[in-house]
Amino acid sequence: MAAATKTLVLVTGATSGIGLELVAQLMAKGSYHVLAGARSAEKGQTTVKDLQSRSLPGSVELLLIDATDDSAIERAAADVERNHGKLDILVNNAATAAMDLPLRQQLQESFNTNATGPAIIAKAFGPLLKKSSASPKIVNVSSGLGSIGRALDRSSPMYGVQEVQYRASKAALNMITACQYVEYEPAGIKVFAYCPGFTVSNLGPYNDAEHGARATSESVVSLVELLEGKRDKGVGKFLHNTGEYPCTHYLLSLLQLAGTAIGQAQAPAEAGAGSLISSQDRVYTGDQSSNTITVIDPGTNSVLGTISLGSTRLSDVIGPQYIRSVNSHGLGFSRDGKYIVSTSVTSNTVTVIRTLDNSIVSQTFTDRQAHEALFAADNRTIWVGTRGVDHVSVVDGLSGGVIETIPSYGGPILFNPDGTIAYVNHIRSPYIHVLDVASRQTIANITGLNHTFSSDMMLSADGKRLWAAHKMVGTVSVVSTDSRKVISVLPTGPETNHPNFATINGTTYGFVSVAGADATKVYHQPDPEQPPTFVTTIRSSGIQPHGLWPSADNTRLYLVNEHSDTVDVVDLTTPTFDILHTLDVGQEGQALVYVSNAVPSGNGTQNLGTQGLAGAPAVNKLVAVNGSASHPNATALVTVRPEVGLDMFQVIGRNLRLNATYEVSAACRACSGVKIPLLEFTAAVPTPGEARCATAPQVLGFFKFNGVYDVDSLEVYEK
Repeated sequence: MAAATKTLVLVTGATSGIGLELVAQLMAKGSYHVLAGARSAEKGQTTVKDLQSRSLPGSVELLLIDATDDSAIERAAADVERNHGKLDILVNNAATAAMDLPLRQQLQESFNTNATGPAIIAKAFGPLLKKSSASPKIVNVSSGLGSIGRALDRSSPMYGVQEVQYRASKAALNMITACQYVEYEPAGIKVFAYCPGFTVSNLGPYNDAEHGARATSESVVSLVELLEGKRDKGVGKFLHNTGEYPCTHYLLSLLQLAGTAIGQAQAPAEAGAGSLISSQDRVYTGDQSSNTITVIDPGTNSVLGTISLGSTRLSDVIGPQYIRSVNSHGLGFSRDGKYIVSTSVTSNTVTVIRTLDNSIVSQTFTDRQAHEALFAADNRTIWVGTRGVDHVSVVDGLSGGVIETIPSYGGPILFNPDGTIAYVNHIRSPYIHVLDVASRQTIANITGLNHTFSSDMMLSADGKRLWAAHKMVGTVSVVSTDSRKVISVLPTGPETNHPNFATINGTTYGFVSVAGADATKVYHQPDPEQPPTFVTTIRSSGIQPHGLWPSADNTRLYLVNEHSDTVDVVDLTTPTFDILHTLDVGQEGQALVYVSNAVPSGNGTQNLGTQGLAGAPAVNKLVAVNGSASHPNATALVTVRPEVGLDMFQVIGRNLRLNATYEVSAACRACSGVKIPLLEFTAAVPTPGEARCATAPQVLGFFKFNGVYDVDSLEVYEK
């Protein structure tokens, strides 16, 4: 009998491959007594003797069990009950590929071993698992080849792979896992499906290192972590050894995924599809002035630090020897949560960062004004919208380099849930280009947008709604992707920034950040073919809300306030949408994204610093503009932000006279309060639909302001 203090684990198929390696790694821990399941007494005895000869601290014994023989399964369960009285963990690992047989026999043998066997074994050992005083588990070793979604995803390496007998049996095992989860969850037994990835084994002629299969020692490490309880967040789900594409998908949704790509459990996610907020998730902001990415733990609502992409404004970034990124702006992520991608609009760089440890994986120089980028469904290639040219740059995210350009509008890019269709927007064309991802061919052009300039857009979780924001005119074009037409235009407000979605009480809600109103407008749109209805307004705690993203469980919304250098955490579970927390982040946040399971293990704080977080906060003052009788409502938002050695002095002028010149002045503290001119600017951007009216969207100056001038004395007047 095993020592009472050891965890009792049954591993079927333990004489070779993953099963043998799992037994060895568990024995190396010293806290496990392993029942090495084997069909053959001879092979089983040889295996056990070999393991015992390694002088590992754990213990092992042979258990004769055949997944295809009900009587053998019953005898094995009786032996365990007699000798141990309970079982803590069951690992259904035994499998076959049943090749070189007639198809009917292939299917019969594969299902018998890979699906029927694990179901019957779990049923036989269920009563013993219920007697466990530990944290009992059932782990069914599955395969990515059993994913229905990836089988239909043209961008997936699983697409086109035959071996129908093996794939179908593993798909059946996934559904068995789902049913077992529902059956055993009330008894406190945790059920998982685990995919080891492409691993060296005797299942087929290509399962070797020469063909790219990883070593069993590598594939089993995270399986041991699963048995140790380190991945309990994924209970009832399909877990990959690296936490890849399916790790955050509920198996209960497996059949629904037949038309969608595995991995779309990132936010915005449909109700029930995304995982609960945890410290394995991350929120990232793209901080333009500090040239950083702020990293937030949403489980604790704490700022962990920043990733530096280069020097802060203005410092040495205009020097002839400076080669790093300038102006961190857009953010995207891979569906598996392993990578984020940052675009820097001034240096035209695309930087890929590993979420696990915040390290830079690759950096690529693209065409003019790399504005937004997003990983395709293959979790490797990145489509980059470059504002300065009319094409999309396709980048190899892992190795770096532009591998292709696609003629299009070059603006923000979104992929539908299964990753087969891309939507491309632009700031100079009132269209949305619809592309087939596989062929790169045009499917359609959606026309009728409210304005040519649209710097951001978003798709709802179901892919049926596309909202395109028009910053210059303060509207949002609401598009149905089924009918490919504009359903309505929302008058959201001045300087409309980003839209996004969440599913609340089964209904799709849309959120639009409106910088000029310091607010986020909330709408609900149950039917994608009908106009949305206004619900309420969320008042920001700071100035100029910009990027926003929901959590995958649809309970929180995260908003970055561009001119306050803060992030608001909004409660989506109450009709008042209260702000629960406000966090200090890097300087001048533009984009914000939420990534589920970004850090599946460890604390994820490596390679983080404090650039952009230290120092005095930004100061904002709204100043009435004097000297323009024809535009009495003219205002200027002045933001003073401390930088290295200087202060960044920023002005946003609104309701100004077209082509008029304006001067900003302030009282000098050392000059007995004398007003000193600080800078001049011209209102050169016409306000659409308003004759002779204009804005000055971003006036910048760099000089020492704090400690020299009085912010309350600021004055703006027309010359």
